[in-house]
Amino acid sequence: MYSNIEDFEEFDEAHFNLNFYNYEIWENNKLTFKGDYDNNIYCSSKIINGVETKNVIEFRDNLNNEISNIVVFDKYLSAPNNDLLLLLPENSNNKFIEFLIHISGGSTRSNYNFEQNQPYCCRVTHKDNQPHSLSFFISGTNKVIEFY
Repeated sequence: MYSNIEDFEEFDEAHFNLNFYNYEIWENNKLTFKGDYDNNIYCSSKIINGVETKNVIEFRDNLNNEISNIVVFDKYLSAPNNDLLLLLPENSNNKFIEFLIHISGGSTRSNYNFEQNQPYCCRVTHKDNQPHSLSFFISGTNKVIEFY
């Protein structure tokens, strides 16, 4: 069950270290690949180019470049069943980014050039008050990568 956007509360930063064993790649709402993962995915603050940066997710295994090794998100929203980590540039031609800007209270920056296979949204789904899965929405595509 997904949370209503009214249920979301904004927080300064997210921290997690989660181990997943499987992943799926979805393109245009169709499962295109399913495989084993068995790796940790963690989110924390990190020094990047001499600046402390919040909401950084690092992948030890980037699935043969299906997803960026390091991903930085600007906004962290939390609700009972879901968390959202977002990078939402104001100038975007992505309809889902435009929708997220509308429901989340605005863009997180005016411009941004996404790198290949870089996500603009990470949804953390909870089950029994614990993170259960991560879904990454990849910019410039209709691709979603889910870890569970």
